Amino acid sequence: AILRQVTAVTPEASNVVARLGRPTEEKQWLSDHPIILAASDPSWPPMECINEDGELSGMVADYMALIEKKLGTKIKVMPQDTWSEALDSAKQRKVSILTAAVRTPDRDKYMLFTEPYLELPAVIIVNNKDQGIASMADLRDKRVAVVKDYGTHDFLKRGFPYLKLSLVPDIQTGLYDVSYGKVDAFIANIASASYYIEKNAIQNLRVAGDSGYVFDLGIASRSDWPRLNQLLQKAL
Repeated sequence: AILRQVTAVTPEASNVVARLGRPTEEKQWLSDHPIILAASDPSWPPMECINEDGELSGMVADYMALIEKKLGTKIKVMPQDTWSEALDSAKQRKVSILTAAVRTPDRDKYMLFTEPYLELPAVIIVNNKDQGIASMADLRDKRVAVVKDYGTHDFLKRGFPYLKLSLVPDIQTGLYDVSYGKVDAFIANIASASYYIEKNAIQNLRVAGDSGYVFDLGIASRSDWPRLNQLLQKAL
């Protein structure tokens, strides 16, 4: 499957928190924190984005709504201009949650992560004119675009140091850079790339192969609030 939920929500599981009950400490913590500030990627459909009303939209938003209901607390998303800004907000404790994030060694320094609840494979996207790229090995010494501070950025830096990385602010920019020949390839998740290719009617791109990277998306929460991580995991 191109995109799948790691854990399906079933009727039996829907009231798991209520059935297990919450220790007094957890109830007190939730009472003391009726509103949890969060940050999301502002332009990552169909996963998550900020709509015209300034609200979180997409698959991730559906999960957040369910978690709010289960925990009886409000998750308030603070709009960000870019994903990098969202990460900075989490580092500076301006927000307490990243609604969907991949665990990386750097993020482990300041965030705790739930188990992944969504998986997204990342693919190699190239211009139709380029027939010489089918795998990561074919990208040696090539110009490869990646969204700055995405999990793929860290993956490529660590695993493929020979690549000539071109950092872009968002998926649309990366797709256009490949389309216009500014870079040789773009590494992005298949769901969002397909969404923007269709939305913008970009005709000259194709998926050349699998990058070997998978976005394992969990909820990240500030590391100095371990109770919040425990509650989010229980809700999931």
